[in-house]
Amino acid sequence: TRTNDTYINNTLRGRMADNLGADILLSIHHNSLVKSDYFGLSTYYNTINYKNPKYGYKLAEAIYLNAITINGVYRDGILDRNYEILRETNTPAALIEIGFMSNPQEEMNIHNDSFQNQMVQKIADGIIDYFK
Repeated sequence: TRTNDTYINNTLRGRMADNLGADILLSIHHNSLVKSDYFGLSTYYNTINYKNPKYGYKLAEAIYLNAITINGVYRDGILDRNYEILRETNTPAALIEIGFMSNPQEEMNIHNDSFQNQMVQKIADGIIDYFK
């Protein structure tokens, strides 16, 4: 969505996917809260103002089912949320929260090359599964 350190708001990101004719929109995040005892990987889709909500769910599900196969990843679920980036597009869209930066154990994963590589591969596998 960008070539330099410029912020693009979520509505514009969603519309950018539509304008580019993207097949999917995937937003990748690390969660964070004030409390450090929250943990878990979750994926999100949206059914509000969406042409066909099953596509967002199927994308979120395919990514989730692959990502949770990594040892040590806690399963937090596949959830329907009214997030702006998911709501402001007609492109099948999902959002993944890989874990909590505010949780010491999960923050260690963020800096672990092996974990990062596994997660990238599992996300890619989920996208491939979605298109099957």
